[in-house]
Amino acid sequence: MDRGETREAISIGPRIVASGGFDALYREGMALIESVAAYLDDQGRIESRVLPREVGFLYATESMRLTTRLMQLAS
Repeated sequence: MDRGETREAISIGPRIVASGGFDALYREGMALIESVAAYLDDQGRIESRVLPREVGFLYATESMRLTTRLMQLAS
């Protein structure tokens, strides 16, 4: 590419959204988030009670971080 030459960005977002693939990907992603949240709220909370205090704190911190990142990905 020459120095004086510029290229326009190609917007693929609308094409992805218009394709059926986006809906499936979104549904799978939301199902993953719901699955993780359900585990962390139920079984994960029960299992974390037997962890030593410091490890339990790390578990709680990482579970919040994981939930936050998954929600960021969803948005």
